[in-house]
Amino acid sequence: MTQQKKPRKLRISAKETALIAVFAALIAVITRLPGIPISLGVQMGDIEFSVPLYPLAGILLGPWIGGLAVLIGNIIAWIIPTSTVMGFLLIPAGVFAALSTGFLLRRAKWANWKAAAVLLTILIALWYVTPIGFEAPFYPFFLHVPALILILIFRGKIFAFVNSTSKKFVTLGIGIASFIGVMADHMWGNIMFVTAVNFAVDMRAFRDTLRNIGMAINLGFSASKPIPDWVYQMTADPTLGDFFMLSIPIATVERIAFTIIATVVGVGVVMALGKFFFPSPETQPKIKENGTDN
Repeated sequence: MTQQKKPRKLRISAKETALIAVFAALIAVITRLPGIPISLGVQMGDIEFSVPLYPLAGILLGPWIGGLAVLIGNIIAWIIPTSTVMGFLLIPAGVFAALSTGFLLRRAKWANWKAAAVLLTILIALWYVTPIGFEAPFYPFFLHVPALILILIFRGKIFAFVNSTSKKFVTLGIGIASFIGVMADHMWGNIMFVTAVNFAVDMRAFRDTLRNIGMAINLGFSASKPIPDWVYQMTADPTLGDFFMLSIPIATVERIAFTIIATVVGVGVVMALGKFFFPSPETQPKIKENGTDN
């Protein structure tokens, strides 16, 4: 007769507690730094330097501890004046980034690449629940769907790459994981922006505002020369969906920059302190030079 295993209790070690405190404090401090303004005819927000820390927390601390560190850090950052409703809605964004990257670098029953794929799929699906989802149905296909495809292509190999002794494989694994985490953060931010706009102001009034600020001129397009036709339609009579579609180039540059920052820092930390963050021998795969498991 076999004995039933007792459920494992969630325990946080002293080392994990210290790491949570360090990451949470770092996030709270970084969020107070002035960001880089993003403008597309109208001020859209700022590029926050705290974003690269979110996937790093998942990579180095794992999904649960990393997600907890980000959650605490974002709550502290939000409490510090000035607090906004939008800031409150964006608190989970970093948590989703830490969870998705952390899942990719673990091989547990509830924490693996499949969990990351499910999480990102849910976030993408939520886009189509918003009022703008069908105004800009192809918006997720430029950045977010490719991130999901990367998960499905590499799957458990991302874990193997990061645990490799080869710096090029570590860089590849952290780069892929960071991009996926950054896109999870981005999608939640988009959804909350649409939600906030929908509840805070009348959608028609927002569209009228886009039209009144001369969006076509600020974008460098001329409505008198409708070439191609879709450019004329988006600039002459813009909708909030068009607003998102036209922001894709800016979002691409922004998210690639975040991915590069997270990758550079992550590779340096993992190569120098890998044993500190990945101490469990039974989770270490044997890596061949081609980056695959034995």
